[in-house]
Amino acid sequence: MSFFVATPFVVGLMNIIVPLQIGARDMAFPFLNAFSFWIFVVGAALMMISLGVGEFAMTGWVAYPPLSGIEFSPGVGVDYYIWAWQASGIGTLLTGVNLFITILRMP
Repeated sequence: MSFFVATPFVVGLMNIIVPLQIGARDMAFPFLNAFSFWIFVVGAALMMISLGVGEFAMTGWVAYPPLSGIEFSPGVGVDYYIWAWQASGIGTLLTGVNLFITILRMP
């Protein structure tokens, strides 16, 4: 999925460029930066594990309710899909918080 390629690429560039633009040495919370990265990696790994288990979600890109319901997607594929998106979303959100605090407090 392009989400697990494009998002870390853009976030990685922002982690390099934003401190340089504001004159800071590093991000405001380096531990939060690393933690959010690993949470994002857990989400991507969970998506790949669901492919290996053979229970991937049959919902397409958007996972709208008619296709993600129990009658059209029996099994645990949709659960893997939801947990993977939640983990990667939390990682991205924590990176956004770190960038926001860095921009506000570091210059």
